[in-house]
Amino acid sequence: MDRVVIVFGPPATGKTTLSSMFARKHKNWAFIDADTLNNMTAAQFTAPLDDDGTYGALLLKNICSLATNFREAGFDLIINYVFKPNQLLDLADSFRDCKVDFFFVTAPVEVALSRASNRIDPEEEDDIRKYHEYYATTSFESVPHKKLASYEARLEDLLVEIESVLGV
Repeated sequence: MDRVVIVFGPPATGKTTLSSMFARKHKNWAFIDADTLNNMTAAQFTAPLDDDGTYGALLLKNICSLATNFREAGFDLIINYVFKPNQLLDLADSFRDCKVDFFFVTAPVEVALSRASNRIDPEEEDDIRKYHEYYATTSFESVPHKKLASYEARLEDLLVEIESVLGV
């Protein structure tokens, strides 16, 4: 069965680590790190929340192109990013011929700032706070998802939870 897992949430909550762990553990799963795709353009200098839609549309198009290549080679997919609700719905529509599961990974902003402290500049702390505020005040009800609290459990335990939901 064609499967697509989309892991989303604010920065520094463990999305990339969790997605990478999953893909390494499961044969025939490919990991698409949308941050890497985003960094291939000037979008790396434009925060997704500040994007007028230009970079976001290109990012989704690139994700879908790469996904097509992996799917044609027989891979299922796990994709992660700081997606907005409309982007998640667009991805679900793009993968309507697949079984799509969404996982929202979250942690308190203080935990995220602590996790990110060794990889960000102090001025980037405001961006992390802004994303956490966005996710706290934005409705994701239109996207059926499972919420994972990365501060309450080890990532290994969250991996087991994802595997249980997916039946893998």
